[in-house]
Amino acid sequence: MGLSAASIDTAQLASYRERFPRAFARTPRERAILLACLLGLAAFVAFCLVRFDATPARIVNGMERFGRIAGALFPPTPGDAFWDLVKAMLESIGMAFLGTLIAAIIAVPLGFLGARNVLPIRLLRFPIRRSFDFLRGVDALVWALVYVRAVGLGPLAGVLAIATTDVGIFAKLFAEAIGG
Repeated sequence: MGLSAASIDTAQLASYRERFPRAFARTPRERAILLACLLGLAAFVAFCLVRFDATPARIVNGMERFGRIAGALFPPTPGDAFWDLVKAMLESIGMAFLGTLIAAIIAVPLGFLGARNVLPIRLLRFPIRRSFDFLRGVDALVWALVYVRAVGLGPLAGVLAIATTDVGIFAKLFAEAIGG
């Protein structure tokens, strides 16, 4: 009986798995590698918990404080804290809008540079396209940390972080739309 991978359907494969379970089991080497990886992961998690001093008492204490903060927000009571919260939300919306607007303006000419029909020389286009991948591949939170260090804490760092990530996204999108 000559069997090939293409001639076996899922029902036959299921019956073979049921009849010969040891043939489909992991080898001792595969099990040892899996166990070593799991032990390594558990050791890394334990190291991180010790390094960051994540004790159960500290977690419970933090949850208690979080509960007090969340309880103060619901239901919102008009007062100084409520208006501070509204101001912070409006500031966040403004940061997102401004960052996205700046990114769109910067990304339009970059999109032309990344388009195949505008810049047909692959040797020049390739690094431009990879820089788009880099900009959008690095998370906005990482860019925010960079910009906080550069310009200080405040809305400007957030606007620049959002703009940097969105430039990569928009430039890639525009390059694909312009010429692939």
